[in-house]
Amino acid sequence: MRGKNKKGKIKYGILTAAAAAVVWLFMPFHTIKGSGEEIYVGGMPDSWPFEFYDSEKASYQGILPEILDTAAGQADMEIRYVNGSKEDNRLSLAGNMQVDAVWTMGLTDGELEAAGLHKGKTVISFQDGEERIDICLAYTKSMQSEAEEALEAALYRVNEERTEGLLVQYAKEAYQGEKNSVFAVWAAVLVLMIFILVLIIYMIKKAQTGGTARFPG
Repeated sequence: MRGKNKKGKIKYGILTAAAAAVVWLFMPFHTIKGSGEEIYVGGMPDSWPFEFYDSEKASYQGILPEILDTAAGQADMEIRYVNGSKEDNRLSLAGNMQVDAVWTMGLTDGELEAAGLHKGKTVISFQDGEERIDICLAYTKSMQSEAEEALEAALYRVNEERTEGLLVQYAKEAYQGEKNSVFAVWAAVLVLMIFILVLIIYMIKKAQTGGTARFPG
């Protein structure tokens, strides 16, 4: 009798373990990873080609949103920009904790600190005359630390070829007349200058490091 009970317990244990394994295998992958976060972002309405609100598409477009979307896809996150506005309301949205992150372009360290934001690592860096421009994400306290680390790591993995390709893409759009305005012409010139500077810096770093180079990050 004892032998039968022992065999029954072993058989029950094996079946339980098998059932648990089946459940684990067929669980949704994002549940296993514990990710799938929704990150809310406040956008710049008129900073073409970096970030701007396209009223026809009713969404934020530009180099920065595309880089962010690429990184979010790698980190299994979903980016949600808040509704577009004609005014730059990133600081007020951050101060009221209505967003998790904003791009730092055009904002001073004092403004970021006053809105309760802290900066991540540099994603794009270029020289504008005598001024060095570093663009990165700045996060509010609503951003979970694990999500921030995952997104920052994914942003770092977005390589320089992707960024250079976006710079060239928007420069071509301007010259092909898709943005028919004086501002667009000057913006296209700026983009081309940035691209040339980035390419020069990239080639210098590549030569110094023996063939490998990345954007600052």
